[in-house]
Amino acid sequence: MIFITVGTTKFLFPRMLKMIDEALLALETKEKVIAQIGNNNYKFSYKYTETYNEFPFNKMLYYISHARIVISHGGCGTMLLVLRHAKNKPIVIPRTKLFNEHIDNHQEYYCKFLKNRRLAEIIFKNENETQNILTYLKSPKTIAGNKTVNKLKHFTDRLTAYTKEQINMKAE
Repeated sequence: MIFITVGTTKFLFPRMLKMIDEALLALETKEKVIAQIGNNNYKFSYKYTETYNEFPFNKMLYYISHARIVISHGGCGTMLLVLRHAKNKPIVIPRTKLFNEHIDNHQEYYCKFLKNRRLAEIIFKNENETQNILTYLKSPKTIAGNKTVNKLKHFTDRLTAYTKEQINMKAE
């Protein structure tokens, strides 16, 4: 299963969804795709895709940890969860101000940091996006054993436990 998330910000991100859709069609597979598409109204041509606007925290964790590959926007909170719980290096596509996908380019800077540490497969604009996604979908790379990820585990485990605790308290 492939899990896609664009986050829940008010900004649309159809550029990301379109390039993923094109890569999936070229992959010629029947692999199930779960896509959290936020406020986007994008309709996937790849017919094995289920789309949802958003997920509760626990369901998001479930999909991240069970996916063969996670494809995500470059949001810091999402990336912390993905780096801790994903099976393989994620594909990350940063939002940019150029395409009105965010108010500035902070996701691009964050993604450069991740790329320099080999923590994620980053797809920057104008870098043969669809082909790069397709290539990685065919042969993902593991993230296990990365020193930076190992250092993050304690922090993200505590953060996840705290978040779950708060969600449970609010539900009561």
